[in-house]
Amino acid sequence: MSSNASNPNEIPTDTNYFMWEFNARMALARKGLQDHIAAMKPEDAVRRNTDKWKSADMKALVVVAKMLSPTYQLMVKEPTSALDAWEILRQSPHNRVQLRKQLHEFTLSSGKDLMHHIFDLMTCVLA
Repeated sequence: MSSNASNPNEIPTDTNYFMWEFNARMALARKGLQDHIAAMKPEDAVRRNTDKWKSADMKALVVVAKMLSPTYQLMVKEPTSALDAWEILRQSPHNRVQLRKQLHEFTLSSGKDLMHHIFDLMTCVLA
């Protein structure tokens, strides 16, 4: 996380997306809304059409949007669900820059098993 960040919940630079994501997940979990940013199984799709789900989903979208700077709020003004907004933020250029930095710094530690190294690399790439 950037030590220059005026608010730890904003995404002001390309260096603190993962800290913001953790804070956002915790904020949603406190309100019992974490299911709204998780990909749903096809058999759970019926739940999305209920008024209760739609109301809670709008609350989750508000929680996520409130944690963003105005620049990023503009990115999520079009999505109609918390999951759509979450995916837009996850795929934002700042997140990609941070992932690229992690890949450039990724090295095989001395004495570490190559299979574990490859597994860690795949985890980083597929995150």
